Amino acid sequence: MATSTVKPVGVGPEPEFAIFVAFDWADKKHVWAMSEPGCRTPRVGELDATPEAVETWIQQLRQRVPGRPIAVALEQKRGALLAILCKYPELVIFPVHAGTVSKLRAAWRPSRAKDDPRD
Repeated sequence: MATSTVKPVGVGPEPEFAIFVAFDWADKKHVWAMSEPGCRTPRVGELDATPEAVETWIQQLRQRVPGRPIAVALEQKRGALLAILCKYPELVIFPVHAGTVSKLRAAWRPSRAKDDPRD
């Protein structure tokens, strides 16, 4: 079975990604934001936090850009979502440390308000 790549920062040449995706995972709903090169406005959405919903979403994404690499940022070092994503060789996973997300939130939201859809 092929597996996804978890990419250490600064190792090897950077592929030309077809799509950039960021997940804010949760136990009931995952929120995502997706951007394509040349597109100024990212698309956002959510999907149920079930294996079936995630698998269906990934299959649709893969059909849009067959065989091309997709960058995925995820604030999770283990768990069901990561396990599902790792099954797909086109997905290059960029783990994001929770502390980094917290610091970015503080920088962009001086009020320190946490608003998941905007994260």
